[in-house]
Amino acid sequence: MGRGVRGGYSEILGDPLGRRCVEGVGGGRVDGNHWAVYGPLKALAFFCRVNGISPSELVERLKNGGDSRELWERFLMALKQRGCTGVTVKRYLVGLRGFLDYYNVIDRVNWNYVNRLKRRIFGKGLSKNVYARREGELTKPLIRRILIESCKSNRDRAFVLLLATSGISFGDALALRVGDIENLWFEQDCYMIQYVRRKTGVKATTFITRECRDWIVRYLEERKGKGEVITPDSPLFANSTCTGPLRRTRAIFMMRRIFDNAGLTETIGVDARGKKRYKYHTHLFRKYFRTALRNAGVDRIYVEAMMGHDIHSMFGVEMVYDKQADKPDVLREQYRRALHELTFLEESESQAGVSIEDLEYILQRIKELEAKFEIMNMLDRNIMQNISRNNSGRRRRKR
Repeated sequence: MGRGVRGGYSEILGDPLGRRCVEGVGGGRVDGNHWAVYGPLKALAFFCRVNGISPSELVERLKNGGDSRELWERFLMALKQRGCTGVTVKRYLVGLRGFLDYYNVIDRVNWNYVNRLKRRIFGKGLSKNVYARREGELTKPLIRRILIESCKSNRDRAFVLLLATSGISFGDALALRVGDIENLWFEQDCYMIQYVRRKTGVKATTFITRECRDWIVRYLEERKGKGEVITPDSPLFANSTCTGPLRRTRAIFMMRRIFDNAGLTETIGVDARGKKRYKYHTHLFRKYFRTALRNAGVDRIYVEAMMGHDIHSMFGVEMVYDKQADKPDVLREQYRRALHELTFLEESESQAGVSIEDLEYILQRIKELEAKFEIMNMLDRNIMQNISRNNSGRRRRKR
């Protein structure tokens, strides 16, 4: 139990349903690093406090078909009065959905009404990200350029390819183990990864391409060469000395270096903590993955499933059942449709050739090189002129 948590959430933890959720989802642990239980607990505590009810009373009311609209209005108005931003409101709602889903009453809430109420109360204040419109976009040629020019090691390329071809978030990628990748040491066209999202506790199924797997294997073989014993429990990405997992701070530095090497250094502002916001950042790989699947004609429900979102809450139990969107074999077939969009260095025959973006980049590089050569020629001419003047001066002095 995290320090200070018991006192702050004693009423919720004293309720049998609140306590059971904590035990079932978090193994009894409640702290800021275990969002799967901390998020729902924090949201539930606020919801129950402003409405004067307990978790057990809330679940019982929903099971009996009781009207909960006044509860949601009171809850959202309280968030408004606290000056909460759109991101905070979203996190509170996600947390509550997690608790309600645990007790199978999530479908007893009229979420269309809740969303309309949310928009009415908060209006334009619901903007999720004030920087979103100024963020960059990663394209296939740009990711290829990052892989070729910016990544300086097997680990760099393996990490970038994992983010771009799986849709896994930055934090979840760092938590992966070697054994999380299905049949890693065998040859096949794609490889399944099953993991639990740290942010929401949702069990997710996604895949990586053979190209990504090949770079991961190269990276693991490199670690073996340094004396590390690779087991299924080994961290997929290790620190430089291979003595432990790659830490978040080092990974952030690594990704910033990769973007800087590609010349993607533009900033678009400063956040509330005083940190720079960059136009290009790691989360854009996850956005590229979503776009790549949609461009390949993959239905949205399968895309959201591979993104690790709670598809039962988003689409309903019946649609998930009809589409079989929670079946790994079905998701694998859908993923295969996008392989050409997710292959960057090993171009397939159908993608052979040079794209317009590639040509534009090549032409730009040629212009840059021509400019450099012109500068070098000017320097050479200046040097030769200086040498000539110096020689002329020596000859005049000798006379």
